[in-house]
Amino acid sequence: MRVPVLGRKKGFSLKDIPGLAFLSVPSWQILDNKKGRITLGENLVENGDFSDFTFEDNQITDYSGNGYDLAMQNSMEADQPTNGFSFEYDGVADFADFGDVPLGHPLQLYGSAFTIFAWVKTDFSTSFGRIVDKSNGKGGAGGYALFVKDDGTIYFTANNAWSHKSTTKLVANEWSFVVARNDGVGSTDISINNVDAGDDGSRIFDVPPNTVAKFRIGARYDGGNPFIDKIGVVGVAKIYLNDSIVTKIYEEGLKVLQKLGEI
Repeated sequence: MRVPVLGRKKGFSLKDIPGLAFLSVPSWQILDNKKGRITLGENLVENGDFSDFTFEDNQITDYSGNGYDLAMQNSMEADQPTNGFSFEYDGVADFADFGDVPLGHPLQLYGSAFTIFAWVKTDFSTSFGRIVDKSNGKGGAGGYALFVKDDGTIYFTANNAWSHKSTTKLVANEWSFVVARNDGVGSTDISINNVDAGDDGSRIFDVPPNTVAKFRIGARYDGGNPFIDKIGVVGVAKIYLNDSIVTKIYEEGLKVLQKLGEI
């Protein structure tokens, strides 16, 4: 992916996030190659013109340093109305594919705490639309899955064992920051827009297994349960990110959305 370099910028960087296993950002970041920093901020909107935003080699780059780039499938493209803030998914055949996650790779999330976060906008008209999915079977079998039901409820499941269902729901066609975190021993916490999304109380945690399985954004291993509409930045960390870091990620995303007039 061609990333504009808009100069150095002090402050919080997504590269500062500890324990990153994967980090995908569309064209909304400022990348300083000398400092190795990715910052979401006002300079992108004020100084950047991304109406001709393009991709190189039909892929999206993983900025975590683990080199796990993804290939865009079918008609996936940057969302031009928001200057490439997100990627569009058609709810039918679009997804971003990483292929099989090898044993021992950080994306296995096996035997550790973890955090998964993503900016999403959807009318949730496709049921169980996958935001992030590492699996070789339904229900996150062989891995885990973060998805939205057709009523706006957020689910996280590991190894085909329901682990958490939110009581708070997404608002249709509005941007939401979704986070799933687990401390490695207890149930998974889900938040929406930096507010705890509750727990229905009927789910237990199952550890994601160390199993070879496909990692995708926007669909599960076989292309089923496609996500519809827009997914922005996506991150996976092999650590329980504390509230302070999650808040910083959320606030940086808000800056861009506000400048774009999206919220």
